[in-house]
Amino acid sequence: MTKMKTKRAFLALTLALALLLSPLNFNALALTKNVKVNTEVEFAASIVNDLNSGLTPSKGTFPTGHVFNGQALLNYLSAAIPSIGGTGISYSYIDTTYEVKFNDDVTLANEAITAASAIVSTEITSGMSMKDKYKALHDWIVKNVTYDRAAAHQGQLAYDALVSKKAVCAGYTRAYLLLCQQAGLPCLMVTGIAGGEPHAWCLVNDGSGWTAVDVTWDDPTINGTQGHYSDKYFMITIDEMSQDHGIDPTMSYSDLTSVFYHLLSNFQPEVVPEGTPSPSPTPEPKPTTKPVQTLTPQESAQKLFDYGVFKGGSKGFELDRQASRAEALVMFGRLTGMTDTGAAALGVKHPFTDVPAWASAQIGYLYTMGYTKGASATTVAANTAINVEQYLTFVLRSLGYTEPQDFSYKTPQTLAKSIGIYTDEMETALKTRPFQRQDMVQISYKSIFVTPKSGTPSLYDSWVTSGKIKAA
Repeated sequence: MTKMKTKRAFLALTLALALLLSPLNFNALALTKNVKVNTEVEFAASIVNDLNSGLTPSKGTFPTGHVFNGQALLNYLSAAIPSIGGTGISYSYIDTTYEVKFNDDVTLANEAITAASAIVSTEITSGMSMKDKYKALHDWIVKNVTYDRAAAHQGQLAYDALVSKKAVCAGYTRAYLLLCQQAGLPCLMVTGIAGGEPHAWCLVNDGSGWTAVDVTWDDPTINGTQGHYSDKYFMITIDEMSQDHGIDPTMSYSDLTSVFYHLLSNFQPEVVPEGTPSPSPTPEPKPTTKPVQTLTPQESAQKLFDYGVFKGGSKGFELDRQASRAEALVMFGRLTGMTDTGAAALGVKHPFTDVPAWASAQIGYLYTMGYTKGASATTVAANTAINVEQYLTFVLRSLGYTEPQDFSYKTPQTLAKSIGIYTDEMETALKTRPFQRQDMVQISYKSIFVTPKSGTPSLYDSWVTSGKIKAA
C-alpha cells in the first residue's frame, strides 16, 4: 500500500471510529453473536468493528487451550475506545466464551463529544498537515486542562478534561484520543508506568510511522515550567518514550498497533453456529519459539550475563550458592523485559525497608505493577533463601501466567515442565540439595525462548527484533 493510500485508509478508519462515539447505552447491548477468535487482539478488533458498523458487539470464543488474558483485552479495547463519560469496560465469561460490557453515562458522553467536536472545528483548519493537526489538539489540552487529583470522577474521563477541564493522566489521554478520533487522526491509548505511578499516553501515526505523545507531561502544571507549554513528549519515537515510560507488561506496542491494523482491514472473524458446545478450557501452554540448546549452568549464566539479565559479583557467578529472594525478584523484573536502567528511570517506589539499593528499582517496578506484595507490609524478606516453587512462580508470572487460573504456586512444576523451563533432571537434583543460583540461571535461560501466554514474541525474539542481540 502506498503512503498516500495508507493515509487515506487511516483517515477513513478514524472517521469511522469517531462515528461509533455517539452516545450509546452500551450496557443495554446484548452480545448475542458468537465469533471464533485466536487472540485478545482479534477479539478487541472484532468488538470495535461491530460497534463501528452499528452492530451488536460479539461474544468471543477462543480455541481449546488458550489462556485468556482479560487485562490485555481491556487494554486493547481502551486503546481504541475512550471512556468518555463512564466507568470503563468490563468482561465476564463462561468456559471459553467471553462477553464484554461498556459502561458510559449517556449524558456525560454527549457533553464530552459535543465539546470535542467544537474544539476540533476551532483548532483544525484546512491546509494543516496531519502533524500540525496533532500538535493543535495537543496544545489545546496542555493550555486548557489543569492536572487535578481532586477532580470529579477522579479525573479519569475524557469528559473531565474536555468539559470540566480538570483531570489526571487518564482523562488527559482519553481526551486526546477522542479529539484525534473526531478529527480523523489515528490514535491509540497506552497504559503503563511513568514517574513512579500508573500512567497513560498515546500512539499516533501521520502516515510515516507510529510515534508517542504524552499530553499530561507536556502540561506546565505537571512539568513545572511556569506557563511554558512543552512539546518534549510530542511525537517522539517509541524508544525515546520508553526511556521513562514503561508499557503495561500485559500488552506490547506491536500488539497495540496490530489492533489498529485489524481495524484497518475490517477484520471479521468466523461466526460460531448456535448450539455449538464450548471447547474445553483446559490450558494448553504455547510452545517455545525455537528449540532451546541444553547448556551447563556456567554457559547459561554467561549467556544471561551477555544479555544483561544475570550479573555476578566480586566472587564471580557463585552458582553453587543459594539464591536470595532479592536476587530472584530482580531476575523476575529483568525477565519481564524491564532493564535495571529502565526501572530506575521510572522512579517507582515501594514500602519495603529491607531491600538493598541495587535491587530497589526493580522491586519498586514489580510492586507498582502488582507482581509482588512483599512478605509483609514493610518487608520482602530480601535476604531469605528462595526455593524452586517460589522462583518458578516468578518466572511463570513473567510469561503472563497467573495463579490460580493457570497454575498453583504450591506446584508450579507441572506448568513449568509443560512449557520447557523445568526438567525432570532438575527436579531430581533438587531432592538432594537446596535451590541454588545454578538452578535460577538454567530456568531463566530456558524461559527467554518461551512465547508468553498472550502470544507476544518471546523475550529472546524481542531482543533480536530490536537489535539488542543478534540471532544465534
